[in-house]
Amino acid sequence: MIDYAVRVTLAPDNTILALDSNGGVHPEGGVVGQCKSSFVPVEHLLIALGSCLIHFARRYLTRRGWRSCPIAELRCRVDEHACEIADIHVHLSTTCSLGTEQRAAFQRTLELCPIHKALAGAVPICISVSTARQHPAEAENSTL
Repeated sequence: MIDYAVRVTLAPDNTILALDSNGGVHPEGGVVGQCKSSFVPVEHLLIALGSCLIHFARRYLTRRGWRSCPIAELRCRVDEHACEIADIHVHLSTTCSLGTEQRAAFQRTLELCPIHKALAGAVPICISVSTARQHPAEAENSTL
């Protein structure tokens, strides 16, 4: 298995402000691809998913008059022998505080992401969300 990790931050106009990548790390050590200057196809997929989820998160927050710059951290494991993505884990953090009902509506909004819809069913995707009141370890997980 190769582990890939990408962190995506977008500006209000949806231009990418920051991309960080681990370059794909083998459990035995060694790196696949190069950090920041070029990305492998799996990292492009993670960047697309993260950017789209941030876009839909921002739509939800903006409609409620909240200003926040959500950040998406994505990880996936690729089975290089079977040539398939084993799973994708997304952690979305926002500075807004969401109540129980708001969190449910927020999760439903994230499910509208077309990149997520394209991957759903083919790859298990686990999305966790942390808000201003939560530490990422306390974030609510859901497999969408």
